[in-house]
Amino acid sequence: MWVYHIILIFCFFSAFLVERFSMALVPSMNLELRKQRVNDLHNRLFTILILYMIVLCGFRSYDATYHVGIDTYAYYKSYMQKGSYQILDILQEDFNDKGYVLLQAILAKLNCKFWVLLTLSAVVYVGGMAWYIKKYSKNCWMSIFIFLALGLYTFAFSGIRQTIAMGLCMIAYMLANKIPGWKGFLVYIGITYVAHTIHASAIIFLPVYFLQKIPYKTITVFIFLGIAGLTMLFKNQFANLIFQLAIETSDKYEGYEIVENAGAGFLLYLFIFMTVVLRLLASGSMNEVAQKDNSVYLLLCMLILFPATQSGGAMMRIYYYYYMFIIVYLPNVLESIDDLKTKQFAYLMLSVFLLWFYISGNYSSLMLIPYHFFWQV
Repeated sequence: MWVYHIILIFCFFSAFLVERFSMALVPSMNLELRKQRVNDLHNRLFTILILYMIVLCGFRSYDATYHVGIDTYAYYKSYMQKGSYQILDILQEDFNDKGYVLLQAILAKLNCKFWVLLTLSAVVYVGGMAWYIKKYSKNCWMSIFIFLALGLYTFAFSGIRQTIAMGLCMIAYMLANKIPGWKGFLVYIGITYVAHTIHASAIIFLPVYFLQKIPYKTITVFIFLGIAGLTMLFKNQFANLIFQLAIETSDKYEGYEIVENAGAGFLLYLFIFMTVVLRLLASGSMNEVAQKDNSVYLLLCMLILFPATQSGGAMMRIYYYYYMFIIVYLPNVLESIDDLKTKQFAYLMLSVFLLWFYISGNYSSLMLIPYHFFWQV
């Protein structure tokens, strides 16, 4: 477990100690230079931590007995099988997730070991999340803490195809915001389509481009909350609808059965719901920030999707395409609180919840521990 604990320790050290130590070491330096020095140090530490997280995910063991990640060995067997396919055959024939099959074949033709694919997937996913955090988060260390504690980082150790798709979707989101007009939209559509060829579920990310452009209004939030309530109330019927749409999108979902699982993840659902409601009820600067930041709609879409996607194994992680925006949403909400004591209390409560959620995660059943590097077995 210590390989994962290091991430939390690193976040704590960087968030609370680096600035104090830096200020103490150079008391004679003027304030602006000291701030610049601290900022540069934070950037270096952030880069080091992201590289560590990529290495940890990419260099893990994929041995039959000591593999890290519940599906890692299955992906390895797929790589050994699909890597022998001819690229022209893949392009001409009908494959599920053709982009991923093609990626495996290309890497195999280049004589790459499986750890190269694992590292590439980690670079796309963790790197995409890091870019998003660095650009939008007002507290990068809390964002990393959330990324780990709520299971988004450790998901990369099993859901290789989906995390590649999620990373590409986040990159598409970032580029669409950076490139103005129709060019940005075309880039967004193109990258999202590539993500869809890696994992068919990425199609559900398409509405994000339009959702983020909806002006923030309280009435709109209530409409979304109402829809979320209806999907929770009629989750089985909604699950059937989502499932049928998934089958039409990709025949790989054929043969899966919907299994009712009413209690799965309810605490997480309630946590997201309360986070949205508290922001809705907040006054002062928090409400002013909400006027400029409509990512709340993306979390509301997570609430809408969540009940239905808990009804079947093949569908359970589709809501992650919206869930991943929480890593920036939560710190920005807390940073927008004016009163210092209220902000400190909010950070304390969030940290306690995240620590509990992190500690209660069943790392053994997910085969995340004991951790082995690929060269150790």
